[in-house]
Amino acid sequence: MSANIPDRNRIIDATLQFIGDQVKNSIQSTNNDVTNLRADIDNMRFMIARMHSDIIEVMLRHERPTQRQGNHLLPDPPYLQDAREKNFLPWKLEVLTKLRVDGSAIGSEKDQFEYVLSLLATEHRNFVKYALQRQEPDENRDIGRIFEIMNDLTYEISREA
Repeated sequence: MSANIPDRNRIIDATLQFIGDQVKNSIQSTNNDVTNLRADIDNMRFMIARMHSDIIEVMLRHERPTQRQGNHLLPDPPYLQDAREKNFLPWKLEVLTKLRVDGSAIGSEKDQFEYVLSLLATEHRNFVKYALQRQEPDENRDIGRIFEIMNDLTYEISREA
Protein backbone atom coordinates (compact mmCIF):
# COMPACT_ATOMS: atom_id res chain seq x y z
CA MET A 1 0.00 0.00 0.00
CA SER A 2 2.90 2.38 0.68
CA ALA A 3 3.97 1.96 -2.94
CA ASN A 4 0.71 3.54 -4.05
CA ILE A 5 1.26 6.72 -2.00
CA PRO A 6 4.19 7.96 -4.15
CA ASP A 7 2.17 7.20 -7.28
CA ARG A 8 -0.81 9.02 -5.83
CA ASN A 9 1.40 12.01 -4.90
CA ARG A 10 2.84 12.13 -8.44
CA ILE A 11 -0.67 12.03 -9.89
CA ILE A 12 -1.79 14.80 -7.54
CA ASP A 13 1.32 16.86 -8.37
CA ALA A 14 0.79 16.34 -12.10
CA THR A 15 -2.88 17.27 -11.77
CA LEU A 16 -2.06 20.39 -9.78
CA GLN A 17 0.62 21.34 -12.33
CA PHE A 18 -1.88 20.85 -15.16
CA ILE A 19 -4.54 22.93 -13.40
CA GLY A 20 -1.96 25.63 -12.61
CA ASP A 21 -0.88 25.75 -16.26
CA GLN A 22 -4.52 26.01 -17.37
CA VAL A 23 -5.14 28.86 -14.94
CA LYS A 24 -1.98 30.68 -16.11
CA ASN A 25 -3.01 30.25 -19.76
CA SER A 26 -6.52 31.46 -18.97
CA ILE A 27 -5.17 34.52 -17.14
CA GLN A 28 -2.76 35.30 -19.99
CA SER A 29 -5.56 34.95 -22.53
CA THR A 30 -7.80 37.24 -20.46
CA ASN A 31 -5.00 39.80 -20.13
CA ASN A 32 -4.49 39.73 -23.90
CA ASP A 33 -8.23 40.20 -24.43
CA VAL A 34 -8.28 43.15 -22.03
CA THR A 35 -5.29 44.73 -23.80
CA ASN A 36 -7.00 44.31 -27.17
CA LEU A 37 -10.26 45.73 -25.84
CA ARG A 38 -8.44 48.75 -24.41
CA ALA A 39 -6.79 49.36 -27.79
CA ASP A 40 -10.19 49.06 -29.49
CA ILE A 41 -11.70 51.54 -27.02
CA ASP A 42 -8.85 54.00 -27.62
CA ASN A 43 -9.31 53.68 -31.38
CA MET A 44 -13.04 54.27 -31.03
CA ARG A 45 -12.42 57.33 -28.85
CA PHE A 46 -10.08 58.74 -31.49
CA MET A 47 -12.59 58.00 -34.25
CA ILE A 48 -15.37 59.72 -32.29
CA ALA A 49 -13.12 62.71 -31.55
CA ARG A 50 -12.17 62.93 -35.23
CA MET A 51 -15.82 62.78 -36.31
CA HIS A 52 -16.72 65.40 -33.70
CA SER A 53 -13.89 67.59 -34.92
CA ASP A 54 -14.99 67.20 -38.54
CA ILE A 55 -18.60 68.02 -37.66
CA ILE A 56 -17.59 71.18 -35.80
CA GLU A 57 -15.26 72.16 -38.62
CA VAL A 58 -18.09 71.81 -41.18
CA MET A 59 -20.46 73.77 -38.94
CA LEU A 60 -17.92 76.55 -38.48
CA ARG A 61 -17.20 76.73 -42.21
CA HIS A 62 -20.89 77.18 -43.02
CA GLU A 63 -21.55 79.86 -40.41
CA ARG A 64 -20.86 83.48 -41.22
CA PRO A 65 -17.68 84.73 -39.58
CA THR A 66 -18.03 87.18 -36.76
CA GLN A 67 -18.11 90.85 -37.67
CA ARG A 68 -16.64 91.95 -34.31
CA GLN A 69 -13.42 93.91 -34.41
CA GLY A 70 -11.06 94.66 -31.58
CA ASN A 71 -9.65 92.62 -28.74
CA HIS A 72 -9.49 88.88 -28.71
CA LEU A 73 -12.07 87.17 -26.53
CA LEU A 74 -10.40 83.76 -26.32
CA PRO A 75 -6.87 82.93 -25.22
CA ASP A 76 -4.48 81.59 -27.81
CA PRO A 77 -4.55 77.81 -28.23
CA PRO A 78 -1.42 76.02 -27.03
CA TYR A 79 1.45 75.24 -29.37
CA LEU A 80 1.13 71.82 -30.95
CA GLN A 81 4.33 70.05 -29.93
CA ASP A 82 3.12 66.46 -30.29
CA ALA A 83 0.99 65.74 -33.36
CA ARG A 84 -0.37 62.42 -32.17
CA GLU A 85 -4.09 62.20 -32.76
CA LYS A 86 -5.03 62.46 -29.08
CA ASN A 87 -3.30 65.87 -28.98
CA PHE A 88 -4.07 67.10 -32.49
CA LEU A 89 -7.87 66.78 -32.43
CA PRO A 90 -8.46 68.88 -29.29
CA TRP A 91 -5.89 71.42 -30.54
CA LYS A 92 -7.66 71.60 -33.90
CA LEU A 93 -10.99 72.28 -32.18
CA GLU A 94 -9.43 75.05 -30.08
CA VAL A 95 -7.89 76.66 -33.17
CA LEU A 96 -11.14 76.46 -35.15
CA THR A 97 -13.06 77.98 -32.25
CA LYS A 98 -10.45 80.73 -31.88
CA LEU A 99 -10.68 81.54 -35.58
CA ARG A 100 -14.47 81.57 -35.44
CA VAL A 101 -14.65 83.88 -32.44
CA ASP A 102 -11.55 86.04 -32.93
CA GLY A 103 -10.82 85.62 -36.65
CA SER A 104 -11.53 89.21 -37.56
CA ALA A 105 -9.40 90.46 -34.66
CA ILE A 106 -6.53 88.28 -35.89
CA GLY A 107 -6.78 89.85 -39.32
CA SER A 108 -7.07 88.82 -42.95
CA GLU A 109 -7.15 85.22 -44.18
CA LYS A 110 -3.40 85.47 -44.76
CA ASP A 111 -2.92 86.69 -41.19
CA GLN A 112 -5.09 83.86 -39.88
CA PHE A 113 -3.12 81.38 -41.97
CA GLU A 114 0.16 82.63 -40.49
CA TYR A 115 -1.40 82.61 -37.03
CA VAL A 116 -2.31 78.93 -37.32
CA LEU A 117 1.17 78.09 -38.64
CA SER A 118 2.69 79.94 -35.67
CA LEU A 119 0.86 77.57 -33.31
CA LEU A 120 2.71 74.56 -34.73
CA ALA A 121 6.03 73.28 -33.44
CA THR A 122 8.88 74.03 -35.84
CA GLU A 123 9.07 70.51 -37.30
CA HIS A 124 5.31 70.45 -37.94
CA ARG A 125 5.36 73.96 -39.40
CA ASN A 126 8.21 72.97 -41.75
CA PHE A 127 6.32 69.83 -42.77
CA VAL A 128 3.22 71.88 -43.63
CA LYS A 129 5.24 74.50 -45.54
CA TYR A 130 7.01 71.80 -47.54
CA ALA A 131 3.71 70.13 -48.42
CA LEU A 132 2.20 73.48 -49.42
CA GLN A 133 5.19 74.36 -51.64
CA ARG A 134 4.44 71.28 -53.72
CA GLN A 135 0.99 72.69 -54.61
CA GLU A 136 -0.24 75.47 -56.80
CA PRO A 137 0.47 78.97 -55.37
CA ASP A 138 -3.25 79.91 -55.12
CA GLU A 139 -3.83 77.04 -52.68
CA ASN A 140 -0.92 77.96 -50.42
CA ARG A 141 -2.88 80.21 -48.08
CA ASP A 142 -5.90 77.99 -47.31
CA ILE A 143 -6.18 77.24 -43.57
CA GLY A 144 -8.13 74.08 -44.36
CA ARG A 145 -5.04 72.72 -46.13
CA ILE A 146 -3.04 73.09 -42.90
CA PHE A 147 -5.55 70.86 -41.15
CA GLU A 148 -5.61 68.36 -44.02
CA ILE A 149 -1.81 68.09 -44.02
CA MET A 150 -1.72 67.79 -40.25
CA ASN A 151 -4.44 65.10 -40.41
CA ASP A 152 -2.18 63.15 -42.77
CA LEU A 153 0.81 63.64 -40.49
CA THR A 154 -1.21 62.60 -37.45
CA TYR A 155 -2.38 59.48 -39.26
CA GLU A 156 1.22 58.55 -40.14
CA ILE A 157 2.40 59.13 -36.57
CA SER A 158 -0.46 56.99 -35.24
CA ARG A 159 0.36 54.19 -37.71
CA GLU A 160 4.00 54.15 -36.63
CA ALA A 161 3.16 54.03 -32.91
